Amino acid sequence: MDKKFTEEEATLYDRQIRLWGLDAQKRLRNARILVCGMSGLGAEVAKNLVLAGVKSLTMLDQVNLTLEHCQSNFLAPRDQVGKNRAEASLNRLQNLNPMVQVSAEVGDVDAKDREYFKDFDIVLVTSAMKDTLIKVNGFCRDLGIKFLSGDVFGFFGYAFMDLVEHEFVEEVMKSSNSDLDADEPVKKRPKKDAEGEQEEEESKTKMVKTIMSFVPLEKSLASDWSQEAYKKRIKRMDPSFFVLHVLYEFQSREGRHPLLEHEEGDLKTLKSLGESITQKFNLPETKIPEAIYPMLFSEISPSAAIVGGILAQEIIKIISNRDAPHNNFFFFNPLETAGIVEKVGY
Repeated sequence: MDKKFTEEEATLYDRQIRLWGLDAQKRLRNARILVCGMSGLGAEVAKNLVLAGVKSLTMLDQVNLTLEHCQSNFLAPRDQVGKNRAEASLNRLQNLNPMVQVSAEVGDVDAKDREYFKDFDIVLVTSAMKDTLIKVNGFCRDLGIKFLSGDVFGFFGYAFMDLVEHEFVEEVMKSSNSDLDADEPVKKRPKKDAEGEQEEEESKTKMVKTIMSFVPLEKSLASDWSQEAYKKRIKRMDPSFFVLHVLYEFQSREGRHPLLEHEEGDLKTLKSLGESITQKFNLPETKIPEAIYPMLFSEISPSAAIVGGILAQEIIKIISNRDAPHNNFFFFNPLETAGIVEKVGY
C-alpha cells in the first residue's frame, strides 16, 4: 500500500500537482525507471524525471567520461573524466531531488538478460546499436514493461516508444445538449448568433478512457515500403525515418556514431548508405536531402534537450495515464527545425 503523501512532498511538488493532479503525482512517486546510456540525451531525460519526482531512477552505462562527453552531459563534472559516465553523473543528479532514489550501475545493457529488466516499470535505452534496441525491446515486451529508445546524431534526433498496450484517459469537450452526466464540469466556449455577434455556448468536459496498441521496433523498421499504401505515404513523409535507417546502418558497419575526426570518410559512408537505403525502399532520389549528412556529427546539446524533453514528457504521460502518448516515433529534423511524429509499422 502506498505511504501517505507528506507535507514536504506536497510543498516540493505543488506546481506539478496543480498541473497534472495529486493522483498523477502519486503514480510518479511509485515509478521505477531505468535509463541506459548517460550521453547528453540520457542526462536530459534523467534530470527531468528526477525533478518530476519518480520513486527511483537507475543509470546504466559502460562508457568512461571524456571531455567531449562533458560538453553535452551537464551532470558529469570535468574533474570526473576517466570515470564511468553513470557514476560521474550520480552526485549532481541526486542533488536535484533528494527525495528520489538515484543509483548508478556500471555495465553494458546488451549483456543484460531478460530478468534484469523485471524490476523496472519503464526502460529507456539511448545511444545503443539497433540489434541491442531490438533485443531489449523484446525482453520488455515479454515482461509487459514500457520500452522507449532514443539517440542524438549531431543536430538530428529521434525517440521511439513501444508501450505494448497502454490505457489512458483524456479530456473531451461536448456541447451542452449531449448526454453527459449532470455533475460533470461545465465550460463556456464562443458561439456566433444569427447576426454574427459572439455569445457563449455551454459545453461539458468528460474524461474518456482509451486503449492504444503499439508495435515493437523490429516490426516498425521492417515495414514493406514497396506496398502501394506505403508508396503513397512516402511522398508526404518527412525524410527523418529513412535518415534513421542510414544511421542504424552506419552504426552496424562502424560500431559508432559519425565522428568529426573522421568527417571526410564518414560523410562518404553516410552518402553511400543513403543511396543504398533509397534503392532498398524504392524512394525518390531526392527523398533523403544531401544537406542532412554534415549535420549528423557529434551530439549537439540543444537537440539533446529537445529529444530529452519529449522522452521525459512521454514517460510522465505514460506513468500518469493521462493524455495520448506519441505513437510511435518522434523525430527532430534540423533542416526544418521541426519535430515530427510518425506512426510506422501498423
